[in-house]
Amino acid sequence: MTFTEQLHDVSAILRHTRSRLLAPLAAEQVQLPRDAELFIEHVLLYVMDEWAEDLRASGHVLEERPSDEGSSYPAYRLQLVGGHTLDLSFTGTYPERLDLQLARVLRDGNSVSNARQASLPLPLTMDAHALLRTLVDGMKDLTI
Repeated sequence: MTFTEQLHDVSAILRHTRSRLLAPLAAEQVQLPRDAELFIEHVLLYVMDEWAEDLRASGHVLEERPSDEGSSYPAYRLQLVGGHTLDLSFTGTYPERLDLQLARVLRDGNSVSNARQASLPLPLTMDAHALLRTLVDGMKDLTI
């Protein structure tokens, strides 16, 4: 399976995660909390845990890794079935901006390719479905 085919597989799994988690948003969840940790725990970690479960069912492995220095957002390493690896890092300044940085990990397993990176701007919202929808749309055209 080529790297591009593996990315399409990961994107399809993300669409499955989104469809599995469809539920109405409670009225009290509309406003962003002042504390970034609440957003991270209730939205980001929830979305990533659910996606990791669906990825695992297809043989991929998504694991949390140490965050980049100075970032309060989580970071992950995604090991694809075909042997390729991606680093996923959430970046930005809460509550102004949230991005997902994706970088292809080189064969040595420690460094990433600057030429093989992508950035997806994401909404800062308590609505996990809006976040998933943006991830799905961003992954459709992803090339790294």
